[in-house]
Order: sequence, then structure tokens, then C-alpha cells
Amino acid sequence: MKILIIGATGTGKSSLLQAINDTYNGTKKYTISTHCGTVDDRKAQNADVVIWCDTVKDCQYEDTNSQFQRPQFSNENIHCYVTNMNTQFWANHIINTIL
Repeated sequence: MKILIIGATGTGKSSLLQAINDTYNGTKKYTISTHCGTVDDRKAQNADVVIWCDTVKDCQYEDTNSQFQRPQFSNENIHCYVTNMNTQFWANHIINTIL
């Protein structure tokens, strides 16, 4: 299974990845990619599951975030839309309902 966690800089992608890894504790095989700022980058990943971390509206990293294309403006299939920094809640939700 290939999981893609996307989001602008500072939205909690790495923290979510760590929480998923900690919860699984090596019991499930998967590949995770993060960031993939453009729609074309994400399509090229051919992911089974796409998780969008959209937790920071006005991020201080404008230079990198200017290259991030928000999925709501495309036809992308988003399996989980993370809206706050409650990492363990989202990791459990993703594991129990999506993976």
C-alpha cells in the first residue's frame, strides 16, 4: 500500500507519519511519501491513499508554500482531510477507517 501525506510546510506531515509508524509498530507494510506540492507530483506517486494536512492557514514559510497547490482546486481523491494538530487522533482515525 502506498500512502501519500501532503500539505504545506509546518502542517504536521512528519508528526502524523511518526504517529502512524508508532501505532503500527512495524506490523503493517506500507510506503509513505510526503509533501508532493503540485497536482502533477501527486499524480506521479500513484498512491493508494492520499491524506491532506491542512492545519495551518497562514504559514510563515511563504517561499515553499507558494509552490504548494491545494487539492480542493483539482479533481484529486483525498481520503482524509486533517484539519487540526491532534496528531494521535488523526493517526488512529486513519488507521481504523482507511488503512
